[in-house]
Amino acid sequence: MSLVHMYLNKLHESKEIVCYEVVTADATGSLEWSKEAELTIFKNEKRYEFELLNAWKNENFIPPQLYLLPESDLDALLEGEYSEFRWGAWSSRINRWASFMMHNQEYPQVAPSKNWINRMAD
Repeated sequence: MSLVHMYLNKLHESKEIVCYEVVTADATGSLEWSKEAELTIFKNEKRYEFELLNAWKNENFIPPQLYLLPESDLDALLEGEYSEFRWGAWSSRINRWASFMMHNQEYPQVAPSKNWINRMAD
């Protein structure tokens, strides 16, 4: 399994939404940090949207929302329709962070936040 070098940086927040840029050093192989996606969380609806940008836009990136499915459904999709897709560790991490923030209604400037990272293990 690959190490995931990634963080979220808040772009803006309102009563209804919060937008983050997804910054990673893993997208191009150069190990330079770059914005590769945007994550928009709809607070009241308890859902999020994920948009690929730049180098990741041309990748078969597993949609993070798949990780909301029951494990048996997820496994079937990853073995079938998404078998040629990559970046599963990154997708899983994005889903985990977004889900945690929505559940706790905490939207730090930078995520993961030291304030909540240890609570995710519980």
